[in-house]
Amino acid sequence: MRKQPSKAKPAKLTGFNVLPHVNHSDNTAWPVMATIYVPSDPSRGCVWQCNKPVRRLTDLAELDLVVLQIVPTTSDEIMSIKRNTMPLEELDTTGKVQFKALIVADIKSFPELSFLGTDFTTVTISNTSVSSEGYHQFLGGCLNSKNLLNLRLARLTVSPTIREAICRRFAESDLASLKMMEVKDSKGFYQMCPLLMKDTIEKWVESENPILKAVDVPTEGKVELRGKTIWNLPHNIRARMLVCNDLPKRSQKASWQFTFNAEERKKF
Repeated sequence: MRKQPSKAKPAKLTGFNVLPHVNHSDNTAWPVMATIYVPSDPSRGCVWQCNKPVRRLTDLAELDLVVLQIVPTTSDEIMSIKRNTMPLEELDTTGKVQFKALIVADIKSFPELSFLGTDFTTVTISNTSVSSEGYHQFLGGCLNSKNLLNLRLARLTVSPTIREAICRRFAESDLASLKMMEVKDSKGFYQMCPLLMKDTIEKWVESENPILKAVDVPTEGKVELRGKTIWNLPHNIRARMLVCNDLPKRSQKASWQFTFNAEERKKF
């Protein structure tokens, strides 16, 4: 009896990620993420890194610019093995580009970034102590942008101008989310967080179409809302308040729900 040829078994792939085919001729195939490394010594110059290697900033203008990070440089050994890097001063910054999200963390000086737009939808700034006029002008432009939806600030010292901009965004109630922790100026602005929350919540309730959905602030064991104080909250928590405007099915009048979720702060 003639033996039937056995069917070949499919090759087994090991050690590789099987990725979908991407047409590399399509410039919009990959979202663009960039990083600016800022040295502690300003005389050394910043480093530009981008997953889309370019020499001219205008080559990024029509792409999906997702996120820009501004962070400190690491050791020379680590910087030397990073891919797609170049001195920022060698990048042709003619024109202006706009990223969707901005992350600034742990820097002590701020480079000149006139080629960057300030209309971010998400801004996250933490552990940054910069007193230069250029930095506060840039941050002020971000806070004043009507495109801004999500704002996260942590462990910052801000100028009076930035403090006023933050208060104004509280009052306008046009953010989708806001997280603020240990934001202070020479007068201890961070101590005003509970008062700002109380005042802003009342304005949300009275406004016709409030947008803000969530606020994260540190607590001091209590939260006050419209004359009612909620006590016995642990001191070492971060309270997340969800503000929800629900329209009951059987009622034409909207009702407001306030939910406080508290979690312990992680200690590192």
